Amino acid sequence: MRLYVLCYSDYVGIGPHIVAEVAHDAPDRNLHTTLADSLAGERALIMTRAELMADPAGRAALAAWERRDDTEFDAESGLMQNDESAAASSGRLRLVPKGRG
Repeated sequence: MRLYVLCYSDYVGIGPHIVAEVAHDAPDRNLHTTLADSLAGERALIMTRAELMADPAGRAALAAWERRDDTEFDAESGLMQNDESAAASSGRLRLVPKGRG
């Protein structure tokens, strides 16, 4: 079974987009103990293809994923980087990725 991690953005104008596709080899197991769940985070849902196809936003996200169209992800990433740059210039605390001083 294939599972998709559908991400919802905190930013206005950024549509739901798929950030990962993983194989789930034991469909009778709890989906919340899978790699997909680890990747999902609080703004995302783990969904099957059938679940995505049942929703217009899910269908659009799946179509973009299959076209390898990362427009929504890239737009959200750019907005996040802008927010981080603004936080750094204002002297506010921000998260720094592990391994970077």
